Amino acid sequence: TLVTRELNKADAPLKLPVIGAEHAPNLIEALKQQRIEILPGPADAERAVREQDADVVLRIPPQYAENWDKGQPAQVEMILDESQRDSSAAVRRVQATLEAYGQRTGALRLLARGLSPSVMKPVVVAERDQSTPQSRSGTLFSMLPYFFILGTFLGGMA
Repeated sequence: TLVTRELNKADAPLKLPVIGAEHAPNLIEALKQQRIEILPGPADAERAVREQDADVVLRIPPQYAENWDKGQPAQVEMILDESQRDSSAAVRRVQATLEAYGQRTGALRLLARGLSPSVMKPVVVAERDQSTPQSRSGTLFSMLPYFFILGTFLGGMA
């Protein structure tokens, strides 16, 4: 089924072409720890993504290490095609891994300076959902006419 296929995809190691991996060995190691297999980057990353040879390509610029050593933001570039639905899971997984790595690194930098990592989150939002089971079912029932119309069309095609 579709759900099983998507779950298997999420559990499988992700193959990620990386251009400039030698500039960020710590980042590459962090990606590998998250079951992301690092592949050599294509010569033309944009074309590889456009032609669906790769879901996403990560480009690490030569100045990454210099910025990293200075404690400045070290930029990486994700080349992706948001119109390709099949690649969205891979893109989200790489984004989440990079964001987690950035947050972890930021927290460690703050600790090294004697600051609490909690200063990175000056505002914490607590959501309190006031919807009732009836209002949530109203949302579901509002879609029912569309299902009837779709069923009519599909039934007429059979």
